[in-house]
Parts: sequence; C-alpha cells; structure tokens
Amino acid sequence: MTQIQIDSDALSAKDSSQSAQLPKITASSQAPVTAEQLRLSLLLAQKKQAESQAEQEHFGAETFKSVSRDHRQAQELQRLATRELPQVAELGELDAHYFIVDDLLREVGQATDQLPLHGWIAVSNIANPMGLPAVVIQTAADQLRARKKLGLQPPVTLASYVLSRLGLCCYSAKGSEIIGTAASFLFVYYFLEHLKLTKRFTALPNIPNLDHEFISADTIVTVQATRELDASIKRKVYQLAYFCAEVSKTRVDRLTLQALDHACASELDRSSEQQGLHERLRFGI
Repeated sequence: MTQIQIDSDALSAKDSSQSAQLPKITASSQAPVTAEQLRLSLLLAQKKQAESQAEQEHFGAETFKSVSRDHRQAQELQRLATRELPQVAELGELDAHYFIVDDLLREVGQATDQLPLHGWIAVSNIANPMGLPAVVIQTAADQLRARKKLGLQPPVTLASYVLSRLGLCCYSAKGSEIIGTAASFLFVYYFLEHLKLTKRFTALPNIPNLDHEFISADTIVTVQATRELDASIKRKVYQLAYFCAEVSKTRVDRLTLQALDHACASELDRSSEQQGLHERLRFGI
C-alpha cells in the first residue's frame, strides 16, 4: 500500500488554523499528484513571491532574459536567417531592449494596483500560447514532472513574466487561467489579437484554499472594467502585449518559416545561375 507523507502539524486538532491547511505532499511521496494540487501549490508560491517587494525589484526583465525561452529562440533565428529580413532585424532590436518591459510594467502596476482582481480563463486555438507554467497532468511523464514542479515554477517566456508580475497565472487543461486586474485581461486580449489567434474568455471559478480574493468574472464584466482604465495605461498595456507577442514562440516560428523560404529561394536562384552558366559553357557562349 502506498504511503502519503503528511506533516504532523496538519493533523493537529489543537490548532484550528493548522487543521484547515491541506496536507503537504512531498516530492518523495508515492501518492499521485493531482492537477489541482499542482495548481494550488504554484499559485500559492506566486502569491508569496508577489508579496516580496524586494524580490520583485531584484528580479528584473534583464535578469530574466538569461533564462528566457524567447531570447534563445530569437538568437537561434538570427543565426538561421542568412538573408536580411526586416522582421528578423526588428526581432533582434526588441531582444536587445528587455529593460523597456520593466519600465512599462512599473507604470502599469502603479496605476492599477488598487483595482479589483478578476479571474478568468482564456482559450485559444494554440495550446498555451503565452507559455504559462503548466499544471496539466495527463500522462505518466507529466506525473513525474509534477512531483518535481510542486511549488513555484519560474516563468520561461516574456508574456508569462509580465503576467506573473501583474497577478497570478497558470495553464491548465481548461486553458490559460489568470487572476489579475483589468490590465491583465487587456494584455492577454491584445497579445492574442496581435498574433491573430482565436480567443474565448470564461469566468474562473473560486479556487479553494488559495485565500486570494478575486471576482469570478465573465467577459462582459471584465470588458466593462477595462473601460475604466486611463487611455495612457491602455497604450502602455498594448506596448507590453506587442513586445511580448513579437518575441513569442508563435511569432518566431512564423519568422523561421519565412527565413527558411528565403534560404530555399536563394539556393534555387544559385542553382539556376549555375545551370545557366553550364549551358553557356557547354555551347561555347
């Protein structure tokens, strides 16, 4: 029979606050980790990190860049693109200016930190388009990874970095789950719109034991909240979404295909020129 390691404090009947806590499942536990447990541990860790202002200030976009999947993909594409493409040059320019993201985030955060929090789920035709920390457990491999990921999962994309600074976020089997102000909703909307991806928003139900109040809002309520944002803040949110969308995997994948098309066209042109030269030499022209 499998054994679950439970902290003794969680079973103490003497302390009512401790008895309300969930049993803490360790990585060495043999009991399966559920997606709900993985999600709760992640969101609680994000909440704790957000409450540490010193840590937030220390961990900036330039620091994050060194571990960013977007940054690695941008570098790989620039090495691949043998012919100069304006879009690839623009990507390189954005990749060199991650510090702009922190400037925009600071202004948006200061202007919206007193607004009510909303919770919603964003669904698109691409799985996890923003690269949020995943809490999906469908296979045995997912289960093994889940045991190692209990707790905080660092962001790996610039979009997930932005959303983690504005609120709480994860990617579940239902879609991109986000808790944040109207600015977070607007960011997600602009991000998906810029990449021309489909989008559907539904209310995020209450999450037991999260102890993080938010309005389980449908699209109408959230859109109404965005109308109360100042126009200058909306512009800054759009700039954030544009920046993150342009360096995202979806965008880079499209640019990679364009670069390959140009490379193939270049090879065909050279092949045609060589064939023409051989023909001229053959006939002594």
